[in-house]
Amino acid sequence: MFVTFEGPDGAGKSTVLKMIIKFLEEQNIRYFLTKEPGAENNIVARKIRKILLDTENEMSDMTEALLYTADRRLNLETNI
Repeated sequence: MFVTFEGPDGAGKSTVLKMIIKFLEEQNIRYFLTKEPGAENNIVARKIRKILLDTENEMSDMTEALLYTADRRLNLETNI
């Protein structure tokens, strides 16, 4: 199962995730935690994250979408 939490900064994603992790651990259920963009264990993904989050980088919506897609693909190939 692949579960994604999306939302703007400050929406409570991390708070909800902490509660879910606690539940999974209490139930002895294995899980794997990653993030997008910028999975910690992939240097290219971290660079993509830096580009996407830098407000000085102007890009078209298509370019931004392709960077997110590239990051997702890297995460799937590397981690999942």
